[in-house]
Amino acid sequence: MPTTLRICTCLCSLFLSFFATSQNFQEALQKAHDAQNPNTSLEFLRSVESELPVVDDSSRVQFYLGLGIAYGQLGVNDSSLIYLDQAEEIAQKNSSDRPLIDVWNTKGLVYMATGNFDQSLDYYQKALKIAELRDDQESKTLAIRIIGNAAGVFYQIGDLSSAIDYMNRAIEFSKKIGLSHGLGVSYLRMAILYKDLDSLSQSIKHLETSNQLLEEEQDTIMLLYSKNTLGGIYQKRRQYLKALQEFKESENLAVSISNTEDIVFAKASIADLYLNIGQHQLAEQNAREVLTLATTNQLTDRISQAHDILYRIYHDQGHYQEALTHRNDYITIKDSISNVEVKSKIAELEAKYEAQKKEAEIERLTLENSLHEANLARNRTALIATIAGGLLLIILLVVFFVLRHKKHQAEKEAQELQLEALKKRLFEIQTDKPSVNLLGDLDGLNKKLHNDLTEREFEILKLSLESKTNGEIAEELYISVSTVKFHLRNTYSKLGVNNRKEALDYVAKKA
Repeated sequence: MPTTLRICTCLCSLFLSFFATSQNFQEALQKAHDAQNPNTSLEFLRSVESELPVVDDSSRVQFYLGLGIAYGQLGVNDSSLIYLDQAEEIAQKNSSDRPLIDVWNTKGLVYMATGNFDQSLDYYQKALKIAELRDDQESKTLAIRIIGNAAGVFYQIGDLSSAIDYMNRAIEFSKKIGLSHGLGVSYLRMAILYKDLDSLSQSIKHLETSNQLLEEEQDTIMLLYSKNTLGGIYQKRRQYLKALQEFKESENLAVSISNTEDIVFAKASIADLYLNIGQHQLAEQNAREVLTLATTNQLTDRISQAHDILYRIYHDQGHYQEALTHRNDYITIKDSISNVEVKSKIAELEAKYEAQKKEAEIERLTLENSLHEANLARNRTALIATIAGGLLLIILLVVFFVLRHKKHQAEKEAQELQLEALKKRLFEIQTDKPSVNLLGDLDGLNKKLHNDLTEREFEILKLSLESKTNGEIAEELYISVSTVKFHLRNTYSKLGVNNRKEALDYVAKKA
């Protein structure tokens, strides 16, 4: 297979592998988001945790956010905040505003659950500051929800006046952006606040507006809750017929979405209202239906409520035997509920203890992981320093040998230039004095030497100074090159020089 084709094949395989991993990761995130049970969410998230190193930062933010939400729903708040911190760090690094809104809103909810209301409000304010400035509808919808959450903080600390101020802010913001659903939910929350203030008229006014908006938006769940609240207020004000109407509408809504718990709640409320207006037959009929549905679906509280209503019906009618039977059943169930509650509290304490152990283990593993990462970073730094030092040494050696080579080259070129200068000088001398022989005669030269040259040595020196090679001299004198070299060595020794260049310099100076 050609190299280019192999490379393309590898790249395609890597791309397909990455695409499959990314798609699998996104599917797990969506399943975790849609799951109603936080433990199920954790299972989906943990199943793709090994793929974290190969997904993008946006997916990592959603992964850690999902863990933070799930642990928050389970009440394991320390773990929740650890993962939310990781999501926040990645989102801030990438300047991702939209994920930051979700992270800070979730942190606000976690801190609110732990009773740290100041921290909770700080995070809500940070989230709102971004959400209210963004143009997309999703962020604006989330802004209204955050305002409602902030109102919930004030509600929990008993500052209902501030809670109402925030809900008014949510209402005005919903009107401004034309968000009917957000407006309906905001009016519902406002109604609950006024109900707690015993301002029932104001509460009813907001609930009626909420009902109208939620009906238009076809939000059955919130509408059902709104009607139950309104029915409860009418019942508290002894406006039984209006209350009856609201609970009947609530029952119809619950039936339309097959919500058994809300059906049973509505029927129980209807039975109680019929009892209050003296329609015992209808009260008994609804109470019996509540008892059947609650027993089938194991709704213990509603079973107890049904027995209590039946007891009061039979007591009012003078049927004391039946009344006593239901009273005993009511007490038995209440005792059972009390035992269950005790066991539940014990189980809750055990769960909290296990959660603390898990949190301690998570903290230990987090610290170990941080230490491991620090060691890896230190080792990487040392390795980089070693490699950098090695590279620097290699560079210095290369520079040294290059400079040395250039120096030798420069010296060689200088010698050649000097030789050329001597030859030029010799030529000039010969040109200026054409009748004068540079060497003169043998006797004249020997007078300047301690050791006389032979005729053959003089002859070879003369030819060499005429720039003839050893081969050319040998050919001209009919001798071998070795003999030429032998005579030149003797000549150089007698002149006190080492080579032809120095000999030429010597002769030029003596001329």
